[in-house]
Formats: sequence, C-alpha cells, structure tokens
Amino acid sequence: MNGFAGMLDVFTQFEQSAVAYHPLLMVGPGLVGVFLGIFLWLGGSLCARISAGLVWWVLVAGLGIFYMKPLAALGMGLMACMIAMIMKRFSTGLLTSVLAMFLVFLAVCQAKGSPENANGRPVSQSSMKTAMPTAGGTRLGIPETFEDLKGRVSDVYRAGLQVGQVLEIKYLVVVGVSGFFTLLIGCVAGRLAETVSCAAAGVLLMWGGMVLMLLSKGALPLRGLAAHGGTYVAMMCAMIGVGALEQLLFCAKPKDRQKHAKPSSDKKGN
Repeated sequence: MNGFAGMLDVFTQFEQSAVAYHPLLMVGPGLVGVFLGIFLWLGGSLCARISAGLVWWVLVAGLGIFYMKPLAALGMGLMACMIAMIMKRFSTGLLTSVLAMFLVFLAVCQAKGSPENANGRPVSQSSMKTAMPTAGGTRLGIPETFEDLKGRVSDVYRAGLQVGQVLEIKYLVVVGVSGFFTLLIGCVAGRLAETVSCAAAGVLLMWGGMVLMLLSKGALPLRGLAAHGGTYVAMMCAMIGVGALEQLLFCAKPKDRQKHAKPSSDKKGN
C-alpha cells in the first residue's frame, strides 16, 4: 500500500468512527472553528497581533493536547501565543509559510493520488481493525472519544510521513520553495502577510469546523473532498484571495487611516 492509499484509509476510518464520538468533542470545536474562522477571514488583520497569537495558540495547543497533558499543552500554546505577539512580523510570516506549504502539499497529494483511491475505494481489512463504528447506535464517552482521537492524529502523522517518502524530490522541492519564499515575502511585506495569513487561517478553520459538525451527524464529507480535491483546493485559494483583498481594502488600521488623512488635511490648511 503506498503512502497516498494509507492516508486515504486513515481518513476513511475516521469518517466511519466519527459518528460514534461524543458530540461535545465534535460540535463544540466545530462551532468555535466556524465563528473564529469567519472573524479571521474577513477582519482578522484589524487586530493582527492578537490574531497571530490566537492562531498560534490554537495550532500549538490543539496539536499538543494529543501528545502531552492538557495543562502542559495549554501552557505551550500560551507560550507560543506570547512569542507570536512579541515577534509579530516573523510569526506572521512563519504562519503564512506554514499555511502555504499545507495548501501546496494538499494540491500535490491530489495531483499524485491515484484515481481509484480518490473516488473512495473500500478500506482494506488489515486497516479496518482499528476502526470504531457505533455499537447499537450508542456514542462513546468523552474520555474514550479523546483516546481514539489521539490514535487518529498519530495515524495521520505517520501517513503524512509515508506520503513524504513516496513523493518525488521535485514535488518536495516545490513544497519547500513555496514555504521559503512565502516566509521571505511575509517578513518583508508585513501588511500583505497579515491579510493573507488571517484569510488563510480563517478559511481552514471554517472548513475544518464544518467538516467536524458534518461528521458528528454521520455524513461522509472527507470522501467528497478526496474525490474532488483539486476543485476544493481551488475554492479555498479563491476564498483566501477574496478575504485578503477585502481586508486590504476595508480593514485598514486606525494608524494607517491617520497617515493617509494627514496629507489631505495639510493640503486643506495651506
């Protein structure tokens, strides 16, 4: 089984198991992701320092909670938040770089994945042993749901490593170069990086939140995303562009407005 098939198997198992999860751990984060994503997508750059810290806190704490104790994960997230707010320009550029590499990686996976896998082939019996479908329509408790989610995150991490191993070197170079130049542009063009990173983080949070809520209701959105990955990646990029443009045009900071207003006021006085 190649790396792409392994990753598709992981997400297929997650879809089949998600209906058994406790709704609080699916709908709650889903709603938070949607509302926070809308704010970042359309107006996150109004308070770019807070937005950068918040996104880094969600990223670090959200991933860390699956590998360490909850309080330690929250502490690591808070530390990342403080560093991001202090080093705003660099943290914004780094966030833009990470998001760009993620989107490019998704596009590469879609381009290189085999058609039969993308169209939802059945999960192999060897991998089905880790799936946890509902038993008699009952849902798991919060501790059991959380423990199974920890295993799913580890499976995604291992599948991502496998995909990286089977990818040709030229595609890895494309992912790396996109991240490097995005980081460089982000550190130089601060205002542009703020709007793009806020819009990208908002779009990903919105989509992730909607997927979680759909999964909690027994829907299978990941199969559709895999079958038409190129279309959805293009939609995400278009939404990021719209959000970034909207923030550049209508979300100017008060200091920037004052700078633009001073020359006009000086001319009137003369």
